[in-house]
Amino acid sequence: MKTIIINKGRVLQYLIMFMIMGVLLPLGGCLKNNAEDLKKKEEEAIKDFVEKNDITVQPTESGLYYIETKEGDGHQPAEGDSVVINYIGTYLTGGVFDTNIDSVARANMIWNQYAIYSPFGFIIGNPNILSGWNEGITYMKEGGEATLLLPSSIAFHNYEPVLYEITLLEAVEQDSLLIK
Repeated sequence: MKTIIINKGRVLQYLIMFMIMGVLLPLGGCLKNNAEDLKKKEEEAIKDFVEKNDITVQPTESGLYYIETKEGDGHQPAEGDSVVINYIGTYLTGGVFDTNIDSVARANMIWNQYAIYSPFGFIIGNPNILSGWNEGITYMKEGGEATLLLPSSIAFHNYEPVLYEITLLEAVEQDSLLIK
């Protein structure tokens, strides 16, 4: 008869692993269902906002609602162009959560002594910028104003859609930025 040697440490590892899997596997299904519920809730919030505010524009393929409030007469930026904007970010419920305008920050009690309140510049297509901004600003012309309704998939990926009021102060073509 052969002697069977049982490694108690290995048995304990497998036991702990099976216990963890027994807890995590059901949670995985809950997390998926929770994400689906959050997505549906977000879609409903957007639908309700669009209906309540009589927004007639259709969303782009990404889900962006581009609502022009003042047509610009300058350059229309494309990917790679440099832009300078002012912005006010609000929740669909109306609360301002972000801005680069000092007076707006103070009026909405979100002013921060470490923030820089001045026009914000970036290059269209920068991956560190909200993809909804990168897309929406390409529909604008310099001097124009627009409201961008961004689903979370092109904003903060948190199932919370947001609005941005954007003023396009300056748009400079990529070619003119090159040193000649």
